[in-house]
Amino acid sequence: MQITLDPEGPHEPESTRQTAAAVSEAVRVLNYATRHASGGLDWPADVYSVLGHLATGAARLPQSLTQMTDWMAAEIQAGHVRENPSYGRHGGDADAARAAMAGHLQEAAAAAGQLHNALIAAQQAASGLESTRNDAEEEDEEDQ
Repeated sequence: MQITLDPEGPHEPESTRQTAAAVSEAVRVLNYATRHASGGLDWPADVYSVLGHLATGAARLPQSLTQMTDWMAAEIQAGHVRENPSYGRHGGDADAARAAMAGHLQEAAAAAGQLHNALIAAQQAASGLESTRNDAEEEDEEDQ
C-alpha cells in the first residue's frame, strides 16, 4: 500500500480509506516494535517520544470522527444517502441511522480524549526515566 501523508491532499475516497488502513497497520507494527528485546526501543526517551506521538494521534482523532458525522448528515439532507431497509438497523430511516452513528462517534471522540490525557500522563511519568547502561553495554547488545 502506497499512501502520501499530505493534509493538503489530494483527497479522494481510495486514499482516505488507505490512510485509515495505514493507521490500523501502524498500530500493529508498533505492537511488534515495542516488545522487549524486539530492537524497536533502545532508550527511555524512545518510549517518551512514542507516547507523545500516540497522544497527538489520539488528540487529532475526534476531528475526523466529527467530520464524518457532518459529512453523513449533509449527504442525507441532500438526498444522496439512504438506509436500505433490507439490511439497515433502522427500518430504512437514514436520519435514525445517522443519529445512532453520531452518538457512537461522540462516545469514540470522548474516549479518544481520555486516551490522549492518559498518554500525556504516562509520558510525563516517564519524563524522568533514564538508562543506567553505559555505551560499552549498548555496543555489546547491538553486536548480538
